[in-house]
Amino acid sequence: MVETSAANLLAGTSFPLDRSTSIGRNLHNDVNLQDRYVSARHALIIQQGDSFVLHDCHSTNGTIHNGVKIQGAVVLSNGDEITIGTTTLRYQH
Repeated sequence: MVETSAANLLAGTSFPLDRSTSIGRNLHNDVNLQDRYVSARHALIIQQGDSFVLHDCHSTNGTIHNGVKIQGAVVLSNGDEITIGTTTLRYQH
């Protein structure tokens, strides 16, 4: 599950994660973030076994994991923060 503080969403909004959860500005994403700093298809969170893995989808502004711009895939841990554009998401399991 991820919780958000996005401008177009209420703070604390929760999204259950599927086997593959897309995040971006395009309305077809599972998590839609209306933010000019967010790419149309910005990031993916993919379930791999018992873990969830964050991937940046070659976004223009990058994806930040716990304050660090990611390079490649990152396995998420409880409480991790993901920043996409001006939005901060918190991973909770």
